[in-house]
Amino acid sequence: MWRPDSLIDTPEGQVIPALSQLIEEMQNRNDHFSKVSADNLLDYQLKTGLRLPRLVCVVDEYAELLMGTEKS
Repeated sequence: MWRPDSLIDTPEGQVIPALSQLIEEMQNRNDHFSKVSADNLLDYQLKTGLRLPRLVCVVDEYAELLMGTEKS
């Protein structure tokens, strides 16, 4: 797991903050990739020797998530 609280399994869970943090991490990684002219994770690892874990986001009931964000 990326973080200890990464698994969210409640209808009223903190989904939006978790997705916002994931977006922030993606932007951070893209900044690192840009600095070494890497196009993807493997390229970055080959150029820097640094290993970053792959992040996977699985959303069940995606349509429900989108409908919930429209109400705000």
